[in-house]
Amino acid sequence: MIRSARPRLEIQIFAPMTNGQNLHHALLPKEWRAVSRRIIEKAEGRCEICRQDVSHGRLVCHERWRVFPKPRVQRLVGLQAICGACHHAVHYGRATGIKGVSYRRAFNHICRVNNWSRAKTKSYIASVRKIERSLPSNRLYRVDMSYVERFGVRPMPRHSQDVEDIRAFNAESLPDLVSTIIRLSKPRSIAVFHYHSAVICSRFFIDSNSKPEREQFLRNLPRMNTSRNRLIGLYTKRATPEIVERDILAELARRESALRTKP
Repeated sequence: MIRSARPRLEIQIFAPMTNGQNLHHALLPKEWRAVSRRIIEKAEGRCEICRQDVSHGRLVCHERWRVFPKPRVQRLVGLQAICGACHHAVHYGRATGIKGVSYRRAFNHICRVNNWSRAKTKSYIASVRKIERSLPSNRLYRVDMSYVERFGVRPMPRHSQDVEDIRAFNAESLPDLVSTIIRLSKPRSIAVFHYHSAVICSRFFIDSNSKPEREQFLRNLPRMNTSRNRLIGLYTKRATPEIVERDILAELARRESALRTKP
């Protein structure tokens, strides 16, 4: 059986349950700038997909992902320096959400770069949509960003990769839960939520040394704290096991009280 070669320009496929994680937000700003600069400088002003000379334009660092249904993993497999037109096309599903970009322009770019007819491009897009619909929307996917460790940095995903390991949110899981939260809070600040039967650890989307941004984040917390998504606490590298344990026990007591009063 002969396997067909991958097209030069591929539409990016994402698993539904990856909570919007990406490398850009998983690295500190200075780490992302350093990695993306290396990728872009290596390209020497030429798009790595369409090979267009953009030395007088702008290249962006594109994250290449692959989805593996078994086991459920979305894995970062590479980084590319690409032009704006290719970047819009690989994210074809959201092309019209970008100012000044239309599906037609992205569609035509896919045709040109892959040297395809319009019929073949339509068939390819339909096959991509079929794959996306086949991915379960109610299953959590682990996000693997280990690829970037070759650049000397370690990503902290938007949500902990240990979510599956700490789904048992009860008194018996308390020691493991506390140690996991303490470990995750060391590289950067995190917000810890109780979502259904899982515990989600989300890093702050702010520079924790910036007082105005930290205050803005805290002002937005009431909107993040809903009946389905309960905030357990905010933790920095100064967090202690005693503080984390106190907050978890308080949330467990609140949940038990809510279950008792539920009609």
